[in-house]
Amino acid sequence: MFPDLPAPPATSAEWKSASFEDRLAQLRRGELRVAYYYDNPDSGTFRYRVYNMIEVIEAFGSASSRPSMSAAWFCRRDGDSLERVVEHADILVLCRARYSDRLGGLVTRARNLGRQVVYDVDDLVIDIDHTHLLAYSLDQDMHDEAMWNEWFGYVGRLSTLMRLCERVIVTNDYLAARVAECSGKPVSVIPNFMNRAQLAYSDRLFEAKHARRFAREAHLHIGYFSGSPSHNRDFEIASPALGRLMANDPRIRLRVVGILEVKGPAAQYAERIERLPFQDYIRLQQLIASTEINLAPLPHNMFTNCKSELKYFEAAAAGTLTVASPTFVFAEAIDDGENGWLSANHQWDDKIAEAIAALDDGAQAYERMAVAARDHAKRLFAWDKQYEAIRDVLLCPGESRPATNGDRGRPAMIGVAS
Repeated sequence: MFPDLPAPPATSAEWKSASFEDRLAQLRRGELRVAYYYDNPDSGTFRYRVYNMIEVIEAFGSASSRPSMSAAWFCRRDGDSLERVVEHADILVLCRARYSDRLGGLVTRARNLGRQVVYDVDDLVIDIDHTHLLAYSLDQDMHDEAMWNEWFGYVGRLSTLMRLCERVIVTNDYLAARVAECSGKPVSVIPNFMNRAQLAYSDRLFEAKHARRFAREAHLHIGYFSGSPSHNRDFEIASPALGRLMANDPRIRLRVVGILEVKGPAAQYAERIERLPFQDYIRLQQLIASTEINLAPLPHNMFTNCKSELKYFEAAAAGTLTVASPTFVFAEAIDDGENGWLSANHQWDDKIAEAIAALDDGAQAYERMAVAARDHAKRLFAWDKQYEAIRDVLLCPGESRPATNGDRGRPAMIGVAS
């Protein structure tokens, strides 16, 4: 483990207390006004797809462009006041929101007033034809009738609201192509990225590790950072390799953060498994930074290829290297052996062993790769590098170009032929 890292600052969750009137006043400051809607503000999708976007627009929207831009968020608890938002917004972005009578009426009113209405989604959860794949990938009980009712209802409501919108914004080119196929709408890409506080603290963590030349304590921590039980099936891919490696190397400790049922061969080493509860996004960076090897195993299917690269860039920003499955975004972000490792299902023993070897040579190889990963993450996924991408997607809905792998981190729009 990397020791003696800077303590985390207090996290900010101003979305828990910001009043509607304050948010509306924030929206009205600019000449071009973007209103984001998310059902219930939280530290997950809301933070990445709403809060982070607004932070960028508010920081650069006045100084960097004309017309000046402003943005604010709104949610279900705003109730009837949402009608006032439509009056003042030029663009309404509905983020992973489910259809309701109120939201359906809001979209109709916005479009009647000539406002742009955009849907933002970060997973393949808007195509009813792939609900079975979604449920399987999330390790749901496939024999539970209530589960099917819940997931078909959820996907159906997301899809219905999306289809009322003019266009869609997603997190990567693979997801963009899937959404374009199922919706017939133009789809553009704004990647997930780190916000100001997250990146500032990650910089401090990285510098502390780099100043000590990545010196570490005796035990070697391999981390899996999970958000929900939906990651059980993902972890099972790497569990057999972890079990074999733990059997042969008593230094290895498995660090599990979040909700995860550890199954398979790794489970027999319970005394060497460190379990920590779900963390806020700042404290999570400290735990990732103190962990030598970050794991991001995923099955290879359409659903997992739609996921973003955040597990890679959050670790990279804090100077921790990742071993990941070669899904669409990980294969783009990670240059195997240069800024991390890509592991096919049969390679987990070898790839984790390579990561351990990079530490055991005095950490020189690890340091070189960690610097490369951090530089790459800051270049593509830092909050202050995103304004042009966000502005272009919001302001240029009629312009389209093919999404290409070579344009990592830049906005892409897939035009759908009529």
